[in-house]
Amino acid sequence: TVLVVEDYHDEQSGNVNGNDDTEEISMPVSNGVISLRIEYSLESASISPFEDDTVTLRLTDADGDIIQEETGVSEGDGAWSYGSDDLSSTGDYVFSIIAESGSMDYDVIIDVKY
Repeated sequence: TVLVVEDYHDEQSGNVNGNDDTEEISMPVSNGVISLRIEYSLESASISPFEDDTVTLRLTDADGDIIQEETGVSEGDGAWSYGSDDLSSTGDYVFSIIAESGSMDYDVIIDVKY
């Protein structure tokens, strides 16, 4: 028996604004995963020059365990990459963008390779 699983690709855009406003992007991770890559671009969306715009970025696995978390992230680009050794559970993983202060626009690209 052969189970064929296609690679997964998703692109999301949006905004988080205010304290604790959260966007969650889920992605399926199945047996046989080779890699997971999350690329993000954050851009300040506040009108006030006196307000810092920061977010928390968090990736949780299908069991709800935090794989990676960064707090106090300001505008800019970045990427998180994981191999099969880093991804022990299967199911829906969730990438969260949580507003700490101000307003932040985001673009996220997710690729899961099998």
